Amino acid sequence: MAQVDFKITNWERVEIPDDKLQEVIERIKNGTCTQASHLMDIGSYEGVVEDTGEQMFVEENNGYATIDVFDENGEPIFDNVPS
Repeated sequence: MAQVDFKITNWERVEIPDDKLQEVIERIKNGTCTQASHLMDIGSYEGVVEDTGEQMFVEENNGYATIDVFDENGEPIFDNVPS
């Protein structure tokens, strides 16, 4: 069976103790925290926030495909990058 993959963006949530909040804000400001995994030392990962998925477009993905079509063997046969 063939497959079609769609690239989307989602929000992730990390729960932070109140006494660590200012540290987290400083990490974000100085660029040392740019993703959820950068907070695992002081917070707990709560997962992807429900209903936050949004379609991603080629322009937002540095010109790379955001829709890929694969044949029954998993081989790519089409994507949405303009030719």
